[in-house]
Amino acid sequence: MEGLAALPEVWRLYFASVRAATFRNWPFTEGCACTPERMAAAGFVHCPSENSPDVAQCFFCLKELEGWEPDDDPLEEHKKHSADCGFLSLQKEPANLTVQEFLKLDKMRMRKALKKEVSQKMTKVEDKAKIQRCRSKGEYITQCNFNRVVSEYMALEEIYGQFCPLLENFTGSSAKGIEQNKATTAELSNESPTPLLTCNDSIGRAE
Repeated sequence: MEGLAALPEVWRLYFASVRAATFRNWPFTEGCACTPERMAAAGFVHCPSENSPDVAQCFFCLKELEGWEPDDDPLEEHKKHSADCGFLSLQKEPANLTVQEFLKLDKMRMRKALKKEVSQKMTKVEDKAKIQRCRSKGEYITQCNFNRVVSEYMALEEIYGQFCPLLENFTGSSAKGIEQNKATTAELSNESPTPLLTCNDSIGRAE
């Protein structure tokens, strides 16, 4: 398609032909339900790793699925694992969208991407803040180590705050919650360490 190369890389993924081209060395090609063309039509791109060669990710909602079988229907698997994906509700081909329609759609994608990026950064800090029990001595992490983790958490709050103007445009969120979190985090540095819950997004499996 003319002009495709001039688009930002992430915008090119709106086109099925570009997504299909990512399925190099895909094990299911002919006589299967999940061919590269059908995977691409369902919004997936191929993002394999050494340990997971068949991981496919929706370019829009960023949901990852692995464990594909020859008779798996990509569109049905996508709906099953990420029913609220904005790409699935798209009624037109991207090339037929008006500028206004496309920008509105892409705001949804950017909101997902920003939330995932911030969530991943928060998870890394929370993982460091988990209380580690020493098996040999039965002791918890020292207050010094906990304070260091709290400092890293507060630094991340500053980074997260820089995203607020963007998040306000996409989600209507405000920065008020950030300031409240800072106050709470500051109090933690003067208290005994307590466990922080971690919520990690796991890669789903096609069924």
